Order: sequence, then structure tokens, then C-alpha cells
Amino acid sequence: MVSRFLGALMVSGLIPSLSACWSSDEPLIFQAGSVQPVEAGAYRFHAHGEDPVDVELQVIPGGGYVYHSDDEVMSLFVHEAAKGWYAVQFAGEGSSLLFAVAHVSERRVDFYDPPCDEELGAIEGIEQDGNDCLITSSDGLMDATRIIAGRIDRGAEVELNSWAEPAWPQYKPD
Repeated sequence: MVSRFLGALMVSGLIPSLSACWSSDEPLIFQAGSVQPVEAGAYRFHAHGEDPVDVELQVIPGGGYVYHSDDEVMSLFVHEAAKGWYAVQFAGEGSSLLFAVAHVSERRVDFYDPPCDEELGAIEGIEQDGNDCLITSSDGLMDATRIIAGRIDRGAEVELNSWAEPAWPQYKPD
């Protein structure tokens, strides 16, 4: 499976490094609707300026993942917004939920730090607050993810925050 690496996107150092934030007070991706595009296993996560971190990803029967690092355990729920492009929901500080945008290629997953700009703020189900987007609908989340994917596919500059790759040496992409 080409898209084995998505699970390694969320490591403890990722959340503080975001310059913009996509968040919600309510879940927008649920276990029953969560896709599982990657296999369970070990992954190596690279964030700019940080040492690589090894993480373990386990599938949740019925949808989603449990993410384990040395100092964190959390649930991840994933929805495909466009071919190879995913929105990932995970726990933030307190009761808020945060969202990531990921692109899966043959050898790694690229995680982008998307802005919250006027175009995204104009989407139904998204409220812009400076650089942050409060997302109130799953349709709004998917629309915003597709817009970011389209920008990157057309060569726009969107900050590449980090990337993940398999941590096991015997891996061979499909």
C-alpha cells in the first residue's frame, strides 16, 4: 500500500510548531467514518529542526488509529479529501480538536502547515480568527483540505512542516 505513513504525522513536538491552527470544539471525523489508509506498525517522524521520533500506530477496529510515542497516546481519525490528500483529526490541548493536512506519496507522508486565509474563512462551516480557522462542519473541513491540496499541486508555497516514513528496514513500497 502506497499510503502506509500517515499515522506517524502526529508526534508530541508537532502541535507547538504549527504557525496556524485548524481546530474544532466538536468532532468532525468519527470512528465509524474514519478511513485506515495505512497499516499498523512503526514509523519514523521527522520535524524540521528536531531529532527523528519513532512512533507506533495501532488500528482501532471499525475505524481510526491509536498513536503511541514515548510520551503520548492519542486517537487519530482520518478522512480522504482527495486522492492522496487527507484530513487528520487529533486531540489538542484541553477539549479542542486539531486538524492536519497530509499528502501521501510513495515513500513518505508530507505534512503541511496550512494557513487560514480569507478564501478558507469564506467557506461555509469555517470561521477565520486571524491565522486560525475554527471549523464547525465536516464539509467545511473537506473543502478547506481540497483547497490546500489544489494550491500545493499547482506549485503554491505552503509550509512543509514535517514528514514521516516507515521505521522498519524491510519496507518495500507497493
